[in-house]
Amino acid sequence: MNHGSDRPFLETRAANFPALMYCVSFLELLSCLYAGSMRGNDANSAPCKVKRYAESFMGYTEETVQELALLFAMFRNKVAHATQPQGVFDPPTEWVPKQWRNETEWKRVTWTVSPGLRPVAITLGREDGTVDAPPWPLKYEYRCTVSLPLLAHQIIASALGENGYLQSLPGDSDARGNFADCMGDLFPPGADWMPPS
Repeated sequence: MNHGSDRPFLETRAANFPALMYCVSFLELLSCLYAGSMRGNDANSAPCKVKRYAESFMGYTEETVQELALLFAMFRNKVAHATQPQGVFDPPTEWVPKQWRNETEWKRVTWTVSPGLRPVAITLGREDGTVDAPPWPLKYEYRCTVSLPLLAHQIIASALGENGYLQSLPGDSDARGNFADCMGDLFPPGADWMPPS
């Protein structure tokens, strides 16, 4: 990916949110294809689908997938519809990583989107601070840091890699059925998808 400069798209600060939007959107598409539906309810919400997909194809474990689900809950709607997420996010309890769920001081999380390569795609750590977010400063207790290059690599490898989603389709009839069902949601039979001439 590149945005008209000599440096790759993900190595510049100018394109962090578009790059994050592509990562979140592609991950949501893959997770919906795997789940068999674009529609969701509580048990089949977008973060739930992302968690199942990431555990199956991205190497996330039950412990580490919570951070990905939290990232998705923080960024998905804001990046897709408003271009910039809130500076401080108060997540619903189900998206709080289990190791911090019972802490009485758990309240809010802020974020950093890094265009640099880091050892882990998503980290969540304890950090007390304040974000100057008009109309008033907001306190936070945790920071979520995202390495865009590593997250993008993980998502692409989850789809195209040797043990990726697309490689699983020929041998998994349930996955093929889910793929077909989701494509039916996206492109209902009988609908005219040709652009007007």
